Parts: sequence; C-alpha cells; structure tokens
Amino acid sequence: MPTLEREVADLEEAMGAPDFWNNPDNARATNSKASGLKKKLESFLALERRADDLDTLVDLAKEMDDLDTAREAAAEFAQIGKDLES
Repeated sequence: MPTLEREVADLEEAMGAPDFWNNPDNARATNSKASGLKKKLESFLALERRADDLDTLVDLAKEMDDLDTAREAAAEFAQIGKDLES
C-alpha cells in the first residue's frame, strides 16, 4: 500500500501545480487516474480495518468463551472472503 499511497500523493501534487489545466486532456487523464487509485486505496484501507476488527472479535470470543461472538466472527470472515472474490 505504501506504493499506492505515494502514487496518489504524487498525482495530487501534480494536480496542484498552477499550470496543471494548461493541457486539459492530460489533466483529465491524471485526474481520472488519481480518482481510480484513491478508490482502490480506500477499498484496501477499509478491508484492513475490517480485518483488524475481525481479529479483535475473535480475541473477544476466545476470552469470553462466547459462541454468539464466535458465530459473528465466522460470519464476518465469510463476508470478507466474499468481498475479496468480487
């Protein structure tokens, strides 16, 4: 992800240049690329948060020896797997 974050930052810096819109075709392409990369990055970050939450949920289920929490963790794990496939 650091590479993706760096690429987004570089594109945003380029878009902030005073002469950025002097070449409208290039500007649109750069803007489109930045938007796509931001969306991809946001998806990765959201997945990372969900995985962290799942880890916490599994730990809680173990500590509390709670079957309902374990089922919730299993359901979230399955959903994350489905989301990764799509």
